[in-house]
Amino acid sequence: LARIASGRYRLAAIRDLMEKKLLEYEMTSMEVLGRGPLILCLDKSPSKGDPDIWASAVALALLDMVHRQHRTFILLGFSDEVFYRKVVKPGRPLPEEALFVPLRGGTDIGKVLDLALNACETRTIMKRSDIVIITDGGSSSETAGWIRSRAKAKDVRILGVGIGVTEASLAP
Repeated sequence: LARIASGRYRLAAIRDLMEKKLLEYEMTSMEVLGRGPLILCLDKSPSKGDPDIWASAVALALLDMVHRQHRTFILLGFSDEVFYRKVVKPGRPLPEEALFVPLRGGTDIGKVLDLALNACETRTIMKRSDIVIITDGGSSSETAGWIRSRAKAKDVRILGVGIGVTEASLAP
């Protein structure tokens, strides 16, 4: 679509479309996500530096998508502690100010996931939620097994988006 919109590449894109040479992506999973509310955990630790802009952009795009789907979401800003919490019901404005809070502290993914899972366990509306973590991945993984078992027991999916990190750093 970007090539078709560009005056310079439009004819080449149309040619590739007709010759069936356009780049395509195949779905590798038929897993349905987005079944319930979204809990977005946004890492605002100083170790992120410039990638913080990318993390905020990804978070805003996810929140906009969830907002258009009329799903409830919780935005948690964290570093070594959770310092920002905002629950947004369907139809309410996006909390854009949360994406621009100053960076502070270290990174403790375990604390924010514990808080997110507590919300899923104590509120019936939060059952079958999706938890998305946007981070640089710089955190201890000692509680990862316990967190995964709690999430599985509540039928909650945890997804990680790494900004400037390898896939292996988010695996735990």
